[in-house]
Amino acid sequence: MSKRPWHIALFVMVVVLAITSDQITKALAKEYLPRGEMIQVVGDVFVLIYAENEGAFLGLGSSLPPTIRTWALVIFPTFLLVLFVFGLFVREKHPSLLHILTMASIVGGGLSNLFDRMAYEGRVIDFMNFGIGPVFRTGILNVADLWITFGAIVLIIWGGREKKHG
Repeated sequence: MSKRPWHIALFVMVVVLAITSDQITKALAKEYLPRGEMIQVVGDVFVLIYAENEGAFLGLGSSLPPTIRTWALVIFPTFLLVLFVFGLFVREKHPSLLHILTMASIVGGGLSNLFDRMAYEGRVIDFMNFGIGPVFRTGILNVADLWITFGAIVLIIWGGREKKHG
């Protein structure tokens, strides 16, 4: 384990923040967003629209048989999250602050979406869409997806810098 207890405390705090922010915003979306209606927040750049996603990113895998979907979207991601935590706190002797924050972001977002899958019969609540016009748009996503994306992008950039300077 890490020789610095603050590593674990910081990791847990970010994971809890990611889960809490995601679950609160999903609860608000579920309660207050009308079904099938798009609400423009910032023109068409940022819109809210309630959706329940049975698949992964952009609905990928939603048509898979339930057993395969459970393996692909619950069991395998759970295994990956365990590997992330193991890699960070067991394999790495002195993880950097940035590495702790990025890994916690990914784990927190992933756990929150896994919670949805268990609580909502395999579905994840999504409600945000970004883009310009009808062509350049994201899929409908949630705050957990933002945490995961943030963590992944910073991890990729950070990893590239480490290799370049290492």
